[in-house]
Amino acid sequence: MRLRFYFAVTWSVLVVSLNACTSQSPSANPSSDKFVVSNLRSGLVSFASNGNPFVSTPGTDFTYQETGTCTAAGEQIRCIWHGFEFDYSSPDQHSRVDCVIKSNRPQDRVDPSALRETDVTEVRFSFELLGRTGRYVRPQYTGTVHSRPFNRTTTCFYRGEQVLQFSFNLSPPA
Repeated sequence: MRLRFYFAVTWSVLVVSLNACTSQSPSANPSSDKFVVSNLRSGLVSFASNGNPFVSTPGTDFTYQETGTCTAAGEQIRCIWHGFEFDYSSPDQHSRVDCVIKSNRPQDRVDPSALRETDVTEVRFSFELLGRTGRYVRPQYTGTVHSRPFNRTTTCFYRGEQVLQFSFNLSPPA
């Protein structure tokens, strides 16, 4: 069976996370002329009773363990939820952040509605931030990890300048 990285989440969850990105952040400095990321956390993601996602278990290395249900290519599957969150300050009211995820082995990229790519080791995505300061949460999910560890590094850029980087590694269950 092929490894599948289920990259996108349902739009209802994505809308919740985009709303979270507009909350005010006391640590951000809106007078700066640079895009600044602070309080970056990545790891396992949980959902609050109101449906908002958050990084509940920060870290880099985890053993694959199903933590929920996800929609992938129109089907409900068991998966592990993970992702990242951060506070930001931006010189602009509307900011586009471009990211690339590089993995150590090929994967399929699937979103809630369809299979988007097969056998890729690099996935690119972007997201928009509204407001000069705020908090952004990005939930993601992975369906299975078989036989070999799965290692990914995510790097994000604002106007071509790197603003964050982290790794996320999943080992197969014992």
